[in-house]
Formats: sequence, structure tokens, C-alpha cells
Amino acid sequence: MKKFIILTMSCMIFLFLTGCINQSITILGEKSIEVGCSTLLEVDYDGTEELVWSSSDSNVARVIDGTVIGHKEGKVTITVKAGNSKGTFDIEITPIIYTVTIFGTPTIKEGTNYKFTYETSKDVDFEPIWSSNMNNIAYVEN
Repeated sequence: MKKFIILTMSCMIFLFLTGCINQSITILGEKSIEVGCSTLLEVDYDGTEELVWSSSDSNVARVIDGTVIGHKEGKVTITVKAGNSKGTFDIEITPIIYTVTIFGTPTIKEGTNYKFTYETSKDVDFEPIWSSNMNNIAYVEN
């Protein structure tokens, strides 16, 4: 009987202690995204508690159910909690970089008009502003 009580108490203490141990949550994902873009973070967590996400600076990036949305340039720490468990992930929000390729002839005869065209590396919702650094030689109209 004594052995049964000791064994039962040992099991109860073990279960109590293992329930109190914080299980770490591992977060995986892209380490940087551009302003206006988003990425879904993945978690490695075996627990049953609900995951609660937060950002160290919601002006730079917000996180909703593991999806990080970049708002402005900067660095943030994304935190996910579930019960006593916690994980963090650092991510950088970088500026949007566009590459513009201009198509046209490098030589234009004096007194003639020519229309250049362009392509951007990403979709843009604005028109470029064309200019010349030597208006006395070539004048540009937008």
C-alpha cells in the first residue's frame, strides 16, 4: 500500500511539474519583406492552447494569425504565446525597390520628337515623371 501511495504521489508530482514547464514555440519564415508585402510565418508547436500573436511595433508591421504585413521600414519582433509557452521571431521591413528599364533610341535628330517607353520590375500604380538634366539640349514633356 505504501508503495502504491508513493508511486501515485510521484506520478502526480511529475504530471504537475511537466504541466508547468514552458514549452518553447519555434517560428520559421522569411527574415525580411518589403513595405506593403506580407508573409505567413510557420510555427512548430505541439500544444493545444490557442496561439496569440503580437508585434513589437504595429506601426512597422502587424501580425494577424501568423501573417506579417509590412507597413513601413524598420525592424520588429513578432511574438507568439500559447499558455505558458512563447516564441519570438525578428523580421525586417525593407523599402520597395523598383527597377525601371527605358526603351528607345540613344540618338534623336534635332527638331524631332520621340516617345520613350519603359517597364518596371514590379506593378506600379503611378506614372513616371520624365525629365532631362540638360533642357537646353533635350526638352522633355510628361
